[in-house]
Amino acid sequence: MGKTDFLSPKAIANRIKSKGLQKLRWYCQMCQKQCRDENGFKCHCMSESHQRQLLLASENPQQFMDCFSEEFRNDFLELLRRRFGRKRVHNNIVYNEYISHREHIHMNVTKGLLRLEVINKYTAVVKLIDSGDKLKLDQTHLETVIPAPGKKVLVLNGGYRGNGATLVCINEKTFSATILIESGPLKGRHEDVPYEDISKQA
Repeated sequence: MGKTDFLSPKAIANRIKSKGLQKLRWYCQMCQKQCRDENGFKCHCMSESHQRQLLLASENPQQFMDCFSEEFRNDFLELLRRRFGRKRVHNNIVYNEYISHREHIHMNVTKGLLRLEVINKYTAVVKLIDSGDKLKLDQTHLETVIPAPGKKVLVLNGGYRGNGATLVCINEKTFSATILIESGPLKGRHEDVPYEDISKQA
């Protein structure tokens, strides 16, 4: 058997290894190169192509960070829209599916403000990236902020998702609000929506 034999055990093993996800610590986002082990990563970091990429990034690091952050956001939202549509789903489920794709943008190169670790359905630990502070939040600590009637809101769920609206009134007994749709093809229509389906606009 020759060294380049397509059906050799080594060639088959290499193809199998290259298909699956590899360890994040051996991935170079700047060069978009996955290395299989520590030695391969070390060799890559000393390579001329990697050094060139570092020089390019050092000239304008904010541009690279913004580019990666935007690409991550767009890909994540596209997956959410395409795969889950209008269904409610935990962001952890979407993120786990997102990172299962081999060519995804890694979170450690984006400029997120916080990291979220979900403990259970009602509890999460939030870590602020800038300060490193950790907060353990329970659902009982959170409140839905509903603006005063007459204020602008954005519809987050349902058939009017993404449309602007004006809050007409609040129904505390049914935990819902009546809104007047201000944009889209059904502009001018009054709708009753649950609190969690709208968000206060600045």
